[in-house]
Amino acid sequence: MKLLYVLRVVAISAEATIVLAAGVGWLFFSPDIQRMASSIQFDEELVKYLMLVPMGLAIWIVNETRLMLIEDKERLRILTSWPDYWKLKVHAWVGLSYASVFGLCSLIPWATKGSLESGGGLLIFVVTTFGNLIVARGVFAARIRVTEVLEHGKVA
Repeated sequence: MKLLYVLRVVAISAEATIVLAAGVGWLFFSPDIQRMASSIQFDEELVKYLMLVPMGLAIWIVNETRLMLIEDKERLRILTSWPDYWKLKVHAWVGLSYASVFGLCSLIPWATKGSLESGGGLLIFVVTTFGNLIVARGVFAARIRVTEVLEHGKVA
């Protein structure tokens, strides 16, 4: 039962949708993406820093997830007594996995000197940035909800 829940969280998510959309977009619109990327003029100095945005978001996600789950011992004690704590951990680990994949993939254009002027580089940058923004939104919302639940004592 738990395995099915994990698979559902991984496969039926906004993050999976953006990965699927990127694959379909590349498959059917690769020449158009390439033309668009080559027509946009980027400042090289700006591109160096833009390429780090998804990785910066991934680092923020890791930190916020850590704070949400293991900020202090009392909080951890209360959360681990919650019957649905395992679901929270599943979502947290799936979010961390997606953030890591997006963060690492965002380094591909930078490492290969592909930059944003190639269609693949532009697509990877857009997908990894939006993917990590989606994960960050989910982590932020979860952190707010966990804090609300703990403050009002509605965990049990």
